[in-house]
Amino acid sequence: MAPSIAAAMAAADANPEVQLTQTLYRAALVSSWGIPAGVRVLEVGCGQGDMTAVLAEAVGPQGRVVAVDIADSSYGTPVTLGAVGGAPGWCPTEWCSRSS
Repeated sequence: MAPSIAAAMAAADANPEVQLTQTLYRAALVSSWGIPAGVRVLEVGCGQGDMTAVLAEAVGPQGRVVAVDIADSSYGTPVTLGAVGGAPGWCPTEWCSRSS
């Protein structure tokens, strides 16, 4: 699943190998936390949403991820999370910023 998550990230076009490496690391980290499917997760300081995408995959379609960041929405998160929100098998994802 990591390759499809990495491909959905905003920076994937610029350097897909680096994006895949970082996504594999995030996936291993989330796996080590033992987050069960179907739970709700709050991610504070989500940045552009790379970890948010991995969390969404971990909790599955019955779970929910709410991601917040103080950065303005022009930072890039809507692009990344827009791709994540439409991916089959991923949970609903909400994004909140200072301007939303």
